[in-house]
Amino acid sequence: MQRTPGLLETIVNAVSMKLDQVLTALIPSLESNAAASYAAKMSPAELQAAITFYSGPVGRKLVTATPAVVMGDDVRKILSSADLAEFAAFSQSSAGQKMGALRPQQTNDMRMAVNHALEAAEPQIDAAAKSAGQAYIRAHQPKNH
Repeated sequence: MQRTPGLLETIVNAVSMKLDQVLTALIPSLESNAAASYAAKMSPAELQAAITFYSGPVGRKLVTATPAVVMGDDVRKILSSADLAEFAAFSQSSAGQKMGALRPQQTNDMRMAVNHALEAAEPQIDAAAKSAGQAYIRAHQPKNH
């Protein structure tokens, strides 16, 4: 069997680009569903408190850090003691408590939406991998003179 260095990387890059397209296209509906869920369960004042918190420095840090925290990083590595105190205060507010209570259902809804989108895109992902692999092999075949 002939070795093809770089083939796997080429296929992984093609699949990654396709996954990025699929998941990026999903973001607006995830945001819309989350907003509708919050609006249905929170008062206008609570919504405004949440917007104010998450628009501020600590809230923006939390939003930016969420993927790392979901993957297991400790939020205490990302936030200072003062940030943690501000987050704790928000978490104890009515808005923070309602958001916390809604989080498990929203996480489940997001997980289901992502799984559905990935299942629907599986043929496109497979085609991207196959096409990238074939193009790589054609480009790296020895030239016969």
